[in-house]
Amino acid sequence: MHMHDQHTALAEWFFWLLTSGFILGVAYYCLRLYNNAKLLQINGFWEWDNELWHMICLLGMAAMVCPRPVFGPAALWQFVFAIGAAWYAIRALTWGRHLPHNKQWYDWSHCGMQLGMWCMFAGLLDSPWLIVLNAAFWVWFSGYYVWATHRDLAGKNGWTLGQDVAHLAMGLVMLLMVLWPQTFMPAHSTHSMGSAMQTGSMLSVPSRPDLLQGKVVVLVFGGCASCSQELANVRALEKEFPELRFEVVNKDVQEQLCRELCVATCPTLFLLRDGMVVEQSSSNSTIDELRAKLRKFAE
Repeated sequence: MHMHDQHTALAEWFFWLLTSGFILGVAYYCLRLYNNAKLLQINGFWEWDNELWHMICLLGMAAMVCPRPVFGPAALWQFVFAIGAAWYAIRALTWGRHLPHNKQWYDWSHCGMQLGMWCMFAGLLDSPWLIVLNAAFWVWFSGYYVWATHRDLAGKNGWTLGQDVAHLAMGLVMLLMVLWPQTFMPAHSTHSMGSAMQTGSMLSVPSRPDLLQGKVVVLVFGGCASCSQELANVRALEKEFPELRFEVVNKDVQEQLCRELCVATCPTLFLLRDGMVVEQSSSNSTIDELRAKLRKFAE
């Protein structure tokens, strides 16, 4: 699970507004890619990889804040930002060091930017030290671009101002998501979808009435590392308990079913007996702990 279990509801229009802002940023960097001659004239240099990766980062930000999973699964973005982090690390150690307009810390800061986004999509901010480390990076990152934006306003350079405002917006939103992921990352965190079901309560699942028959194990999972591990454990134990029925539910795909199950966090494991909630847990178990739990449920 992530840093928080409680969800502070914000209006959906707010997330669509943020998403639209980051999509505008994507369009801005598309324009920069197209107008490379103009940037070369203004800055004295132009780097396709920097422009491309900044565009990808803003698209990733749109994916994070969008209230609907319309930009692809979290696993895809983990892969993308792992490549981005590796790209900037290699650049910092090799050709980036020899570029006259570049400073090595620029590349390392962009490597950190990619790693921070990878952490968010991978759901790796359970550890307090990782939260502190990420928050410290985004405070520094945002602070630098506050200064840079102020400098641009004084110099009235629109092209530089655009890139620094994009960095600043990204840094501030990332900081908010690190500290309050439940509130500011509605589609890619262990976000709330409703109130957790109480043990002994009866379910109503109109879209899947078959889940209310017999002994059923239901796992609701997302794209984070915790979900992947829990899914692997469930898959590994499925054949050991033929008397139980196993169902896995992708929260990014089966949203209606998740709402009917009143899922509060993911991964969430339900043990159901004829529609009654025998147990609901939202924390990771080792495979041995899960085996013992299923053995008791199967008796």
